[in-house]
Amino acid sequence: MAGQNGIPTDVSELKTDLKDVVDQAAAEASELARELHHKADDVRKGMVKSLNESALKLREQARQGDAGADAQKTADEVAKQMERAASYLSTHSVEDIRKDAEQTVRKNSTLILAIVLIVGVVIGLILRGSDRD
Repeated sequence: MAGQNGIPTDVSELKTDLKDVVDQAAAEASELARELHHKADDVRKGMVKSLNESALKLREQARQGDAGADAQKTADEVAKQMERAASYLSTHSVEDIRKDAEQTVRKNSTLILAIVLIVGVVIGLILRGSDRD
């Protein structure tokens, strides 16, 4: 039974109202998760296309330019790594990639923390230096 201003006075009515709010929030969160997963999958597909196109362009430019044999070899090696990354992305779901990333961070947590620390210091120095200008 609702009291003044539509505020429920009965505990069971309050529980029902609260359950309705929680159910609605859960449904909205679930829909948001589906949308995010769909967008992440679109990004994954776009990355596959971009990596493959970039690898092709890199090879073409290395062969068309005046690049020496060493530069062409290096460009080919970089292009192969780009294609390898594209292959990984095309054969793994967003969930698989997330699990692999978590596993890698767990195995190499000290290295990851060291890299994050170094990147943070470098960014800090860059920002500090730009404040002096």
